[in-house]
Amino acid sequence: MTHAAHIASIEHELDGFHQSLAVYRQQMGAWYSRALDSVSHAADMPSLLGMDRVVRMGDSHATASMADPDFMGSVAICQLGGELKIESKFESAYDVPIGGIPVEVVGLDDGSSTVVMLDEHGRGSHYCTAGGRYQVRVQGGVSEQQVEALFASYAGLTADLEQWLRSQWTGFKPHWEVSTASAIGNGLLAGSWAAIMDVWGSIKLVQAILEDPLKYAEQLGAEAAKLAQIATDAPKVMEQAMLLASDEAALFLLVRTAMLWLDALPPGQIAQVGAGFVVALLIDLVIGAVLTIALPAAGVAYLSVRLVKYGAQMLKAALGFVEALLKILTRFMQAVDRYKAVAVRGVVG
Repeated sequence: MTHAAHIASIEHELDGFHQSLAVYRQQMGAWYSRALDSVSHAADMPSLLGMDRVVRMGDSHATASMADPDFMGSVAICQLGGELKIESKFESAYDVPIGGIPVEVVGLDDGSSTVVMLDEHGRGSHYCTAGGRYQVRVQGGVSEQQVEALFASYAGLTADLEQWLRSQWTGFKPHWEVSTASAIGNGLLAGSWAAIMDVWGSIKLVQAILEDPLKYAEQLGAEAAKLAQIATDAPKVMEQAMLLASDEAALFLLVRTAMLWLDALPPGQIAQVGAGFVVALLIDLVIGAVLTIALPAAGVAYLSVRLVKYGAQMLKAALGFVEALLKILTRFMQAVDRYKAVAVRGVVG
């Protein structure tokens, strides 16, 4: 690829970046249902994948995938106290709640239905008839309008990422214009959908790290214990990180951002990374960015261990990448409750 062609390619991708999620939605039908859980993706919406949720009501509890389209809990018997306690959380090594969402309590004996809004700790209660049988239903279907509203909520994140990428390209472009490198570009944009399919499973490693940080002490060092402590001391922070780690649409935007940024890097900088390692670098960038939501130092520690082999210059650039994305993602995650209200539901109904 010539210098001019590479520059044109980057600018073409920047001009189309605002359409990233439209492309994402079109492509899901083609390959996502085969690559991941078909039910949620056939519904044309981002789902909370890979992490199971646990719902307890009274003396019963049930576990289901976050993408389960119609999650009914086990049957609970109302005791003499006349109140059923409800709790909703991620299934992980720590008690990280999924709060601020409505659940439906169904009376199996009288056919009654009551919506209970869980608090920020994922807890709620329902007054019941002693001896009665009840089930809790987590969410239910959502309307097409709600799905459209959900995707619209990513507009700010998309715009912020595009603005940042353009600011980066302003600095990178002059290097490409004067470069004498014979090998232009690292090829990430070519066959980009194939590249995304290749990395998607690996990116879900971040979910496993958040679920049990101490298992990943080798990658996180001393920050593993601090990350685990956050789950206990600041569960709201960990909940946000887990939601981001499970948000396919947001992760897709992060992958596209990292791909475009890597392709735009000055040729002398990306040359430090062998062609066979570019995809691994892409994965690490996205994982590092997500980890910073829970604990910035954890993202830094992870990248420092993973990227040291690429040299100080590449590591410095990568740390700058996650630092910039932390500011952008923090603004996005401030809207997590609005996102969560729709995204934890299973399918359009």
